Amino acid sequence: MFTKAEFVAVSDIHLNHTSDERGQVLLEVIDACIASRVSCFALLGDIFDFCLGGTSYFLKKFAAVGDRLEALAANGTRVVFIEGNHEFDLAKMGWRGVEVVSESETERGLTWRTSSGKKIVMTHGDLFYAPASYLTFRKLIKSRPSLFAVSMVPGPLMDAYALRHARVSRSRDPYRVINEGAILNDARKFAAEKDADHLLFGHFHIPWTEPLQSGSREGLMLCMNSWDKPNVLIFDGKEFHRGFAGRPGKPMDFSPALRAQL
Repeated sequence: MFTKAEFVAVSDIHLNHTSDERGQVLLEVIDACIASRVSCFALLGDIFDFCLGGTSYFLKKFAAVGDRLEALAANGTRVVFIEGNHEFDLAKMGWRGVEVVSESETERGLTWRTSSGKKIVMTHGDLFYAPASYLTFRKLIKSRPSLFAVSMVPGPLMDAYALRHARVSRSRDPYRVINEGAILNDARKFAAEKDADHLLFGHFHIPWTEPLQSGSREGLMLCMNSWDKPNVLIFDGKEFHRGFAGRPGKPMDFSPALRAQL
């Protein structure tokens, strides 16, 4: 599947359980990365619809994902997982070899250099052009007291509540107004601060492909789509491509090399 890829990224899968179709496709993607010896596999957040690290319930619920990621890391791939706004305390999942970027580190982003030396910077994206009310709420629910309180609630009960809330929230997505220009402007500032050749992010569920210029360098700013139609982003050593999967067991289709619409 990824015979020419040196870097593969996924984002916004919003996985309920590894036994559903999204979960099975994700496991197939990880297996393909193992077989192809991909250099870096990045998960850009909201992989799970809800996950609280360090609890036996979620460790068991997502054990298949954790086992596969550990196998991928043991095979020599750098595996990085950036927490999204649906994930909490993921470092406490204890997955060996998986590099977790927590909420407190999200603003710094994560860097990976391609074989040709290009600097790819990754972040979840929910901090771009975020209102103060969201930033305050995010800080509150990811605070130590909040996480401790949530950990005291039985896992199945907390999971059911969180998944219901997530479904209601996503049902409003078609009616939300997104200020694309302001978001992308914020993203460009972030990329400039990090001296990025390319910037990757998710969260908005929109597959933006935008130019990114830093001095004399020209790169791309890429937003990941959601997994309403399972998709990945790959870098083949020279160019980026989007890959699209159907049902489990089906081959993935890949786009031509991505180009910014100028």
